[in-house]
Amino acid sequence: MGRRLCVNDNNHPNNVFIEAIKPAKKDRGVVCQVCGGDLKTRSDDQDEVAIDKRHAIYYDRQNGTLAAVDHFKGEAKKAIQD
Repeated sequence: MGRRLCVNDNNHPNNVFIEAIKPAKKDRGVVCQVCGGDLKTRSDDQDEVAIDKRHAIYYDRQNGTLAAVDHFKGEAKKAIQD
């Protein structure tokens, strides 16, 4: 819920809760810490149901994001051993 999107580039990381990627403070409020652009909030970032669904997909070790992470960690270990 702390994610903010840069209006200039959605790939610029900005999150009000993560110290390493906190938006910069300027006279007009907070701005993108990469380029100084204005920030916006995604409407679905305020929807707890949508956030819960994203978390469920991410933490699913059978078919979700962490399943892919586990798979590629295993592949990397194999490659190192070979």
